[in-house]
Formats: sequence, C-alpha cells, structure tokens
Amino acid sequence: MRNLAVTLLVASAVLAASARASVLSDAAEALQPGEWTELQTQGYGESLLSACKGGSTIFEWANKAVWDPVNREVHYVGQGHIACAKHIRYNEGSNTWSTAASPSGIGQFGHGYEHNAINPLNGDFYYRNYASDQIEKYGAASKSWSALPRIGTNTQVAGAIAYSPEADGLLFVDGDYGVWFYSNSSNSWSLVANTTLVVNGGKPKLSMASYHNFASYNPADKVIYFGGGNGSKNVYKFDANRNVSQIAGSPVSIGINSAITVPDPSSGKQLVFANNGSIYAYNSQANSWSSAGSHPVMSHALDWRVATPISTHGVIMFMTWRYSSSKVLLYRFAEGGGASGDVVSPMAPFSITIQ
Repeated sequence: MRNLAVTLLVASAVLAASARASVLSDAAEALQPGEWTELQTQGYGESLLSACKGGSTIFEWANKAVWDPVNREVHYVGQGHIACAKHIRYNEGSNTWSTAASPSGIGQFGHGYEHNAINPLNGDFYYRNYASDQIEKYGAASKSWSALPRIGTNTQVAGAIAYSPEADGLLFVDGDYGVWFYSNSSNSWSLVANTTLVVNGGKPKLSMASYHNFASYNPADKVIYFGGGNGSKNVYKFDANRNVSQIAGSPVSIGINSAITVPDPSSGKQLVFANNGSIYAYNSQANSWSSAGSHPVMSHALDWRVATPISTHGVIMFMTWRYSSSKVLLYRFAEGGGASGDVVSPMAPFSITIQ
C-alpha cells in the first residue's frame, strides 16, 4: 500500500509538472509583480493579423480577446474596415497561432469591438455580429459555429458581451437599446435595463455612452463590469442573481481604443489600461479606484491592441499590431499562481524586459 501511495504521489507530481510545462507557463512564472515580457510564439505576426487590405488589421477597433482555460487557448474574432475577418487562436501546448473557422454571420463590415466572450467552464466561445442582434457560439467540443436565438431588438454597431458562469448566461450591452441577458437554461433573452432609449418603462435606465461600450467578467468578484463607451466613465456591475448596480466611476472613460479593462487573475482587481499609458485598479471592497502605475503597450502598437487575462497562469496577455514588429506581451500585476493560486501582494514598481 505504501509503495502504491508513493507511486501515486510521483505520478501526480509528474502530471502536475507536465501540465505546467509550456513556453507560456515558463514565461509567466518568471515574471515578478510589475514586470512585462515579450512572449515568443510561433505564427504570430503580420500575415496572421493582416485583414487582407494594405495596412489593415483584424485588431482595428477592438479591445479584447478571450482565454479558454479548459483547452488552454486564446480566441479572437476581428475584422479590418471593409476588409477580411478572421478567427485566430493560440494554443498553449504547441505555442502556436493559427486561424480557425469564422462565424457565418460576418459580412463586409465589422470589427472586434468587445464582441468576444468565453464560457470558462466549458470553453465555448461567443461572437456578436456587427450591428446585429445575432450572437454565434463556437463550440469547444464541436469546433463549429451555431447561432443563439436572436435578441429581438434593434441594435447599434459597437456593443459588448461577457459571460457569467454564476448567472449561467451571456450579457449583451447596447448603449442605445438596452442591456440584455441570455439564459442558458431557458434558451432565451430578456431585458435587464434600458440605456439611451427606453425599451421597457418597467426597467431601470442606465447612463452610459451609446457607442463603444465594454463588458468584462471578473471571476474574483463574480460579476460582469460594464458600461462606459465614448467619453463615459460610468460603470455598472451585473451579479450572479442577475441584478444591476452602479459602482464608482472610472478615472478615465473606458471605450474601444481609448482604454482596456480586464480582471487581474492574481489579485482579482479590475484593471484599466488607458491609451495614455496609465493603469488604474478597482477595489471592489472599498468601491474605489486608485492609480496602479504605467504600461508600455502603446509603444509597441500602432493604435491597435487587444488583451485577455490568462487565468491559468496569473498574467495578462496583450497582442499588439505593428506590421512585422507585432508582439505578444505578458504582464504580471500581482503575485499568485493563476486560477488556483493565492492572492499575495499588489504590484511592485514598474519594470520591463521586452526586447
């Protein structure tokens, strides 16, 4: 029995070590709080990111990609202006980027905006079509797209979506026509709140910009933070009980191509990376924002960049566009080992090791 126990312990240790062994995990583990580094991957660059039109990229007018912790992949769908659309993905095991099938509803127009979302429990990936009430799902198991029921409302061009495991569904934020929720259990949409236009007088009315809104699921707080848009600092949260409330306003407006907000997978704080190089952190316990240093992302991008928290490894990935000099960057805000790691300390002084 003792020999069996030792064998099982050794086997478990080997499996754990092999699960962690990757270029991504090694790079993440080497980072101290406040440090940045470039992640060297295969297949990332001008060819992958080009939108089939001179000088155009699929990162145009977009803020976020998503991390699938089940299959250890990054997914992103985006499109250049009147140019090609692409679904790209990064696989941790092979450390390689490639293209995958695109949603069927993509037309001549469309950008990434905040139209990418993930169900972290099973890896299903969602994309909202441009100026449409149609959202499609890329099944992690089937590797194919299928359409959700239509929302059944008018929509503006650039909204936002995010998935809440606790609420068991997908939130859609439209700055003009309201905030809507898709329930997996009922396979249907319902209006949560009005925005610029009053769709249902019995629902609350939220103040935000009508264009370029954001939605970001925070697993530590178990809420979706959303709102913002062009010139707006108003932020709300959608909780596990499908209730909405307003939080302290952001120090800067959070909109497409002005600021990115993502949860830090180690500390649990919601972070805002403004295009002016500033970082801000939201403390949900105190309902307050504070300055959290600076970042170099825009010095490695020609306007266009997207980001996603890598919950498995406790870091944030930024993908930048600069033709043949496009880079994948990793940033560690706080100590902690990712999804199963403990929160230890806040960010150390800023430093960078990017070549």
